[in-house]
Amino acid sequence: MISINSLITILFVGCASIVSGGWGFVIAAFVAIKFSIEESAAIIWVALPLFAIIFVWGLICLPGPLRRAGIIK
Repeated sequence: MISINSLITILFVGCASIVSGGWGFVIAAFVAIKFSIEESAAIIWVALPLFAIIFVWGLICLPGPLRRAGIIK
């Protein structure tokens, strides 16, 4: 059986990836519409670097507060 802490961690990571993916696609769609480029090019040149930036930001900023809150070990 999954412990409650593992479930909270899984839910937090899942929600964080949904949020970063959502923002990446929203900004990529805005850039595609504003500059009239293809959607695939906007996703490659805007969304993928944004995913990487949000991932690195998450690695740098989030572990300390999550450890203090007891969500991750």
